Amino acid sequence: MMPATLQHRLFFALWPDPAAATALLQRQSGIEGTLVKADRLHLTLVFLGLRPAAELPALCQILQRVPAQAMTLELDVYGHFEGPRIAWAGMRAPPAALLQLQHALMAELMAEKIFHQSRTERFRPHVTLARKALPPALPFAPLRWRAERMVLAASNPENGDYQIIATRQLD
Repeated sequence: MMPATLQHRLFFALWPDPAAATALLQRQSGIEGTLVKADRLHLTLVFLGLRPAAELPALCQILQRVPAQAMTLELDVYGHFEGPRIAWAGMRAPPAALLQLQHALMAELMAEKIFHQSRTERFRPHVTLARKALPPALPFAPLRWRAERMVLAASNPENGDYQIIATRQLD
């Protein structure tokens, strides 16, 4: 019997600096649910799902070569995904630079045959604040975040921990 191929549950994300993470934690006040810890806060650009370990070198190369610059994000609204019961902070009007970055990542993934056109889905940029949560019924104090770090990360579905596989500072 052949051993199972090692797989990782992967995603590309913008990772907040400590000041932005602290500001995001403050936006959790009053949210009912399981709050996300500071070291797990991020804005997912592309969720890859379970991917074979053999793809890691190509994914790390994509992280380094995709056209990307630091950008200012203005989170200005709470949202809620009913099915998974996720409370989040998002943007009424995501900046063009963020949408272009996500599009460029998808194009690179399709060029490498990691994703197919049918795999693309609507991008709704957000930072998950709480799981198993009720919809936030609070006013949102806008938060400006200078996103300067993009990562390739793995999530452990058993304990929810994240491991950063590769990182890139954005200029």
